[in-house]
Amino acid sequence: MNVQRAVEELTRLEVADGGLLDKRWDGDGADSPWANINKKYGYMVFALSCANVVTIGVLACLKVRLLPQANKTDRIFTRVLRRLVYFPLWLLVVVWLVFMALLLFIPWYLGIKETPDYIHFKIGLGMLKRAGRLGLSLYPLIIFLSLKPNPLPNVLYMHLIPLHKWISRILIASISLHALGFFGFWIHKNELHKTFDKLMFPGVVNFFLLFIVLILGIKGIRERFYKLFYALHIITAWATLPLMYLHSMPEANLYIFGSLYLLIYHTAAKVFLSYNIRDKIDESNSYYTTSVPDSNLLLVRIPREKVVKASMKFKKEQDGSMLTYFLPDSHVRISPSLLNPKSWLFATHPYTIASLDHEEYVDLVIKKSTRFAQHLASQRYFCYTVSLPFPAFDDFFFSRNLNDNITIVCGGSGLAFGIPLFKYFHQRNRKGDEELVKTPNVRFCIIVRRKEDLFVLQEAGIFGYHEDPDSDSLEPTPDYRDAKIDIHVTGSSEPVKQPTLISRIKAAVQRFRKQPSETQYYQMEDLQEPMLEAEASKASVADNGVAVEVQMGRPDVASLLGEFHEGTEEESSIVVACGPETLLADCGGWCHHNNVEFAAESFSV
Repeated sequence: MNVQRAVEELTRLEVADGGLLDKRWDGDGADSPWANINKKYGYMVFALSCANVVTIGVLACLKVRLLPQANKTDRIFTRVLRRLVYFPLWLLVVVWLVFMALLLFIPWYLGIKETPDYIHFKIGLGMLKRAGRLGLSLYPLIIFLSLKPNPLPNVLYMHLIPLHKWISRILIASISLHALGFFGFWIHKNELHKTFDKLMFPGVVNFFLLFIVLILGIKGIRERFYKLFYALHIITAWATLPLMYLHSMPEANLYIFGSLYLLIYHTAAKVFLSYNIRDKIDESNSYYTTSVPDSNLLLVRIPREKVVKASMKFKKEQDGSMLTYFLPDSHVRISPSLLNPKSWLFATHPYTIASLDHEEYVDLVIKKSTRFAQHLASQRYFCYTVSLPFPAFDDFFFSRNLNDNITIVCGGSGLAFGIPLFKYFHQRNRKGDEELVKTPNVRFCIIVRRKEDLFVLQEAGIFGYHEDPDSDSLEPTPDYRDAKIDIHVTGSSEPVKQPTLISRIKAAVQRFRKQPSETQYYQMEDLQEPMLEAEASKASVADNGVAVEVQMGRPDVASLLGEFHEGTEEESSIVVACGPETLLADCGGWCHHNNVEFAAESFSV
């Protein structure tokens, strides 16, 4: 046993030279026996990281063949396989926590159990060294989970972000145990000046960077100071490598250079999969924005060829499939020019494409209050870097033939999420191609604060413009007269009471327990909670006989979904939602209770 050999070496050194004992075992130098012993524990963590990556790829391939919802005819093997394929995030985090704890404390426990009391303190120092090594060995996995796009087949990078966050927290906890333990040790020996040693100081700097990132990463703080959090997050990701190269004893080249390779790959992908646009905004080109008075939304239209430039090399030849350049609900990330340092230091904002890839323009629905909207209004040039469209759903979502009852619930700027999905399934049903899978029952539920926001649906070609601008009626265009559309206008402009600390904690626990494979999240334009908090105030209004009912007030989501899915098989139903957390919680709760598949998009950062 390695611990036993270390104890024997410790005893031999004590007999030979008591002074040399303290020098070699108090935690200084790469020649400490604990340093070499702890290397193997780092390899164990790295091996589990590699196994985790392989598992993600294998399970992603299996998901293409296995639906998340159980079927009554499933055999025991299929049920067990489904549980493994859709392994919940919270359980995976628990596995990592237990594994790290075992590697930290079992060698320490065995050491103090088999050695005299005066050696226990030294064994504790060995555990502190091990904590640093284990934390560093997690670094390649953390970077891999943040790659955009992820190189694994059938893996969407946004699905890995929750795991990236939790593994990062485990890393920081391990590094903090290492750093704070040695701070305490140096204070105990009155040797705090060692923090400025040439080998120790890089580790001290790295600890403080990671600790600040951890504090700024707390949900409420992160939302308030997101730019600062993201910038420091990027700086720390790169700065950790040289700092750990100087600090680690013995060397940790496997983790450091492996992480460096992944960061270079990430940078190259950002350059290669982006397209710089610099065009003058005037009546002679196709760039324009559309809005109406009293609406909080702005529709930005960009020529399609500008956006798909980066994706042309990845074009899929699928005759008659309607899926050519990008999938419905894909999003682009827009940032300043790559020559601008801001594009590298600050987060690129994801905007869901509110149009289909065969349409002339790429539509983006944003809020007028955003900096992007204000910048467009004040500039004469459209000068941005637009990324390759990233999908929100995999190909399997659009090709499987079991979902004959799809309900899409969205509102506010989340209309950008619902419009292309609804248009795709509705148009696919109308096409005469027998090879295309039909989805006979598609329902579109729209929730907005102001009726003026519905101009986005008119620009998208779902509703036509009425001859009387003061009319309250909405008439679908000929292609959508048979569509099932429900509209709810809350009419609320009053501020909402802020949620209590207890409600925030409950919401955080609920998000943590959700399976990332069933629910998909990524940041979009902020949508205010008042949209779903207005009380019903007016009776529903029928729109001149058209089969679209505009209702005033907050919808009862449970009753709404129950009505839509009444009499359908659970395994053939799916609910797709986009909006604030209250809407997602209502839809997700109903789906969980009724065993209906649920996919969602959140506005949280």
